[in-house]
Amino acid sequence: MDMIILDGKQVSQARREALKARVTAFQTKAGRKPHLVVVLIGQNLASQVYVRNKVKACESVGIESTQINLPEALTQIALEETVRKLVENP
Repeated sequence: MDMIILDGKQVSQARREALKARVTAFQTKAGRKPHLVVVLIGQNLASQVYVRNKVKACESVGIESTQINLPEALTQIALEETVRKLVENP
């Protein structure tokens, strides 16, 4: 059986290029860019790094992003209100 070596960077770049085209098509059709909103609760370093990488990935393909930082002591009601406002925002 032949072994296939997968070049992850090359595959990733090809997928991002394809996604850029889809983002452009969406923007043309919808009249706006896709938008990712991340709600980060607390100060977990690993989560901050993960979110920072997602923001960079969004930028690289033309997707807008917003990061909302909330305190760890946030109440369930306050979190639900934040999410409700985001869902209602077209």
